[in-house]
Amino acid sequence: MINNSMTYKFNQNKYTKWYWQIIDAAKIRHFPIDAYTEQHHVIPKSLGGSNNKSNLVKLTAREHFIVHLLLVRMVDIADTYRMIHAVIRFKQKISTSKEFDLLRSTLHTYSKGQYNTSFGKIWAHDKLTKEIIYIKKDKFCKLSMIKGLPYQRGGFKDYKWINNGIIEAMISKDDTILTDWNAGRISKPSLDHMKQMAANRHTLEKDQLHSEKMKGEKHFNYGKDGFTKGRKWMNRDGKSKMISPELIEYYINIGWKVGRS
Repeated sequence: MINNSMTYKFNQNKYTKWYWQIIDAAKIRHFPIDAYTEQHHVIPKSLGGSNNKSNLVKLTAREHFIVHLLLVRMVDIADTYRMIHAVIRFKQKISTSKEFDLLRSTLHTYSKGQYNTSFGKIWAHDKLTKEIIYIKKDKFCKLSMIKGLPYQRGGFKDYKWINNGIIEAMISKDDTILTDWNAGRISKPSLDHMKQMAANRHTLEKDQLHSEKMKGEKHFNYGKDGFTKGRKWMNRDGKSKMISPELIEYYINIGWKVGRS
């Protein structure tokens, strides 16, 4: 048995026993070169596991699915919801591990080269209108198009931080900073600050409550009692975002409207 278990103490039960049987067998197995396998973190990263080679193992898709089902029953209740999240990402509407193995293996085969609908295509946008286009590489025109998206998906490439000494906000780089506001954040978070934020986010009480809610629900929705409470939808130029109440006036002043696009 791999000594990685010392980094996280699993519950001692039959599920843990089955888990290590699968892991230990996989560690000494040699797959054919063309076999479809998936990489698994023996100690999940969300439980403190590393990317070291000793913590990685190759599993079949079916085995990968099964070990994540076992992990749900191997951890303390405070960590249950993390393991359930992982299973949800795997399972979706799949009902058996054999079905999962077949679908994942087939998907792997038919998601490459000519079978992939994205094969030979790129994202681009019009230089003037910023219209996003998904086209074949040979249709790309350097004179009128730019490769990539006009903004970074999920990131802040074309945005900047501003603050008025009390609150901070993120606006487009093209927006003018209004009077009484300054560029930049109020303060840059230190490592200790980030650690404290993480500690506050994952208290024992919060994790236990989350685990209890997750066990009976496929998708957990924060709704009105969570991070959306008090926020308002704003829109401009076809984009929508949720804004804290104290920032609504500022966004209206720079051209945003209340409501979704």
